[in-house]
Amino acid sequence: MIGMEKILAEILIDKQKEVIAQYEEIIKKKNEQLIKEMKRANELFQLSYKRKLRIQELENELSQLKKQVNKFQG
Repeated sequence: MIGMEKILAEILIDKQKEVIAQYEEIIKKKNEQLIKEMKRANELFQLSYKRKLRIQELENELSQLKKQVNKFQG
């Protein structure tokens, strides 16, 4: 009887190892996907920030040009 219990316990342990391995694979794939999404979000943020800085530069330049125009007209 003890031999049978040992065999059943080993089968159960093997099944648990399989389930754990499956979950590890699922988690690994989800982590990889999250990393890709985070990298993409970071890239988009950087592009957006650079665009914002460029707009500020252009607005400053426009302001300077308006001041020069006002000097010539005044």
